[in-house]
Amino acid sequence: MWNFFCPKVIFGEEALSFLAELGGKRALILTDQNLVKLGLVEKVKKFLQIETLIFDQIEAEPSYLTADQAKELILQKDCDLIVGLGGGSVLDVAKTARILAENPELEIEEITPLSPIQVKKRKLILIPTTTGSGSEVTTAIVLKNKEGRKTPTINSAALADFAILDPSLIENLPPGLVAQTGIDALCHSIDAFLSEWKNDFSDGLAIFSLKLIFENLISAYQGKKEAKKKMQYGATLAGLAFGNSQAGLSHTLGHSLGAVFNLPHGRACGICLPYSLQFLIKNREVEKLLKDLIFYLKIDSLEEFLEKIFDLLSSLSLPSCLREEKISAQKFNQNLEKLVEFCQLRWNHLNHQKGSGWSGT
Repeated sequence: MWNFFCPKVIFGEEALSFLAELGGKRALILTDQNLVKLGLVEKVKKFLQIETLIFDQIEAEPSYLTADQAKELILQKDCDLIVGLGGGSVLDVAKTARILAENPELEIEEITPLSPIQVKKRKLILIPTTTGSGSEVTTAIVLKNKEGRKTPTINSAALADFAILDPSLIENLPPGLVAQTGIDALCHSIDAFLSEWKNDFSDGLAIFSLKLIFENLISAYQGKKEAKKKMQYGATLAGLAFGNSQAGLSHTLGHSLGAVFNLPHGRACGICLPYSLQFLIKNREVEKLLKDLIFYLKIDSLEEFLEKIFDLLSSLSLPSCLREEKISAQKFNQNLEKLVEFCQLRWNHLNHQKGSGWSGT
């Protein structure tokens, strides 16, 4: 038996107007200070027909402490609508804060695939402002633990009630963020199709999201409005794909590089993607899967596919090796033991999730 996890998705022009239909007595918008300055928080707030509070202290790599602070505010102000507005980090904090507010006795470390967690009192609405993480439609959470290491987990209670994709929120997304978040979404699509947990539902989403991303990422990077909208949809479809299968080697390596060398997640995963594929295609089964996948992109060979990925990174001004991030061989070797340790910890964690019978990232 398998489960397919998906919130209700509202998308398209003026999708934000759906917020007016939600009711409730008090809302809390979880976001970051940059989105407040850009006016996006106020844009969302005007559609909520109830008293609305704002917590804008979510950092780029949020910690357990941040999620706890958000939880305390939810409880103190008795908020029954929780709105996560931002990139994947913000959305993950919103997921965690809702779970903790509904289960005050629970510690974050206890949010695992096996935890029988209930969320019934408060609605969770996730609104992405980037085109990459897919967090708005997954049961996954990634936060920094007390030791400063990223710790991914999954639980069905992390699934939002609603995900809202409004193209107006990404119209002014800077090219650099389009590139970094878009390459993250590309990794999600490919990883999902190669996952041991792949299934007919995730495969269809992986194939079509990959097609959307390949066809629109460069145009979105160049600022074309329609391409940005297609990237927004592609990123969410990729989130549904890997959220119902699993992320793979590019993400295991990317999370470790990001943690050790303080690299943005998309850049780190982008560096790892082509080399992880070069390694994986040595396995005949993976080679066959990739050949099946590139058929839908009308690409003739795996060599051509890898070349296109390297070309894509170059076109997006993203690094294709650690040297381009000014990480020398000496610095890499000095941190190799820690990189391996982080990869092993993530691998063990994913195996634990697999053994639980849950699907997730």
